[in-house]
Amino acid sequence: RYGYRVDVAADGLSGLEAFRAGGYDLLILDVMLPELDGIGLCHRIREESLVPVLMMSARGDALDVVAGLEAGADDYVIKPV
Repeated sequence: RYGYRVDVAADGLSGLEAFRAGGYDLLILDVMLPELDGIGLCHRIREESLVPVLMMSARGDALDVVAGLEAGADDYVIKPV
């Protein structure tokens, strides 16, 4: 409707593959992903790109937020429970 293309990856490794194949303007990552978690995925993305990364997670502990931001996320949003 608004011209956005949305892709979904079921795990971190698939997400990394999609990122490398895609030309994305924004990435939204969950911390809790199988294969490669969102923190590790964000680290790997940051090695290759400065694309904006929004991390979303139900894990809202301050240490989790800091880990996400230190991994290179531009912002960290805590999902409502």
